[in-house]
Amino acid sequence: MVIAMMAAAGELQALVYAHLRQGRLQEATRLCGHYLDLYPPDAGILRVMTLVCESLGENDAAHAAAHLWAQTCPADATAHYHLALAELQRGRSAEARSRLALALRLTGGTPELVAHCLRIIADLDAIQLRQIRALAEVDAAFALTLQRDPEAALADRGFSLSQIALSSLETLAARQLGHRGYLVGHA
Repeated sequence: MVIAMMAAAGELQALVYAHLRQGRLQEATRLCGHYLDLYPPDAGILRVMTLVCESLGENDAAHAAAHLWAQTCPADATAHYHLALAELQRGRSAEARSRLALALRLTGGTPELVAHCLRIIADLDAIQLRQIRALAEVDAAFALTLQRDPEAALADRGFSLSQIALSSLETLAARQLGHRGYLVGHA
């Protein structure tokens, strides 16, 4: 019975990959879901389902598949990277940043994945630094708190920066303490 189940699982996996090779992504996704209904989570199936759902713009399904993939394979940096992408699609940048940091710790030096993670983190930092600067220009209390205690000011407003961006912001704040400077007053 166990051998028959394993054979059936293998046949279903082969069918998923056949549909992928033929470009039948919707059918491959449907079969991945069917596989997951019948058998324990499989890293390969979860990877396929995540990637296909991402490419089809099915964000909720991609998030669910990536989440299960990361749970099933907690040491797989690629699973955490794709879960970070899914979190970004949901507008959850702090969660995405956390997953990217985990992916970086797990990569073992995979240059391509490291580069992708660092690029996304840098993009998140750039977006948030622009938001911080804009907020500091219109909210004097925030600007003052930002100059005195950048970490507290950011935490109060829900910002999440990489350590490099936070250090840069703290340096700028320290230089500008006591007068309007880069954070406030320059266009």
